[in-house]
Amino acid sequence: MQTAATSAIANAAADLLVQQGDTSGAEAMYARAEAIEREARLTEARLTTNLARMLAGRGVRTSEAVQLAEPAAGSRTDIYTMDALACAYYRAGRVADAEEASQQARRTGTVDRGIPCARGGYR
Repeated sequence: MQTAATSAIANAAADLLVQQGDTSGAEAMYARAEAIEREARLTEARLTTNLARMLAGRGVRTSEAVQLAEPAAGSRTDIYTMDALACAYYRAGRVADAEEASQQARRTGTVDRGIPCARGGYR
């Protein structure tokens, strides 16, 4: 696997590579997913929550994930943004803050798989 059209595809491919035991291939795809999101931020002024969720979901660069998610949550409180913030806080060891953000993410009662942390997906 060399390219991916979206960060979601690259991230999913990386997850599959991890399951197959190809850690170097997975790391390359995770890096590609991050690069896609970073490029999108620069060119489209896209929200940073996707990148924050990717980092927090893998438990890497958690302080960066918090730094990306907090400002986004300051201006948007949709369930996806709050889920990204909950994940970032949880991975950074800020459990009380994570629970508060998670409650905000779950406030609508959604069962959307797009908010995995609020459903306990990263615990």
